[in-house]
Amino acid sequence: MAWQLRFWLCFDLGLTGAHFWAFGDGNGGSGWDEYFNTGTSHSPLYLHPEFITTSKAMEAMREGTQDLELLKMLEQQAGEETVRKLRKDVKRALRVHAGETWLWKSPKDRSTADAVRIGVLESLAEFQPGGYKAGLHAGGPRAAFCVF
Repeated sequence: MAWQLRFWLCFDLGLTGAHFWAFGDGNGGSGWDEYFNTGTSHSPLYLHPEFITTSKAMEAMREGTQDLELLKMLEQQAGEETVRKLRKDVKRALRVHAGETWLWKSPKDRSTADAVRIGVLESLAEFQPGGYKAGLHAGGPRAAFCVF
């Protein structure tokens, strides 16, 4: 969740994106067998000479990037009142994951960010011709990305 919400924090701070510096830093080895590495692997990818496999962290970054685009789309299309509510909702989602909850071993409440995402998608749907709403919840919040 921390990787995904990094992009929400960027939105909250008025930044245009996030940076990740260690895509190829396997620390002298492979994420597939870190016991043989010279240190901790910092790559969000499982690197192999013949293929690359994404990790959960990489998928969270991808989802965070999509979330940032959705947040920006709504900010650009909505009126002042909706944007104020959006900013308040983003802060609420970030508060749920403040402090110790950023640690991997801490339990996470993903429902707050998911609820905000669904609200953003529903608001954006109102700007579509005919107001696309049918089936928005059918596959959960992740499936709704195909709407736009």
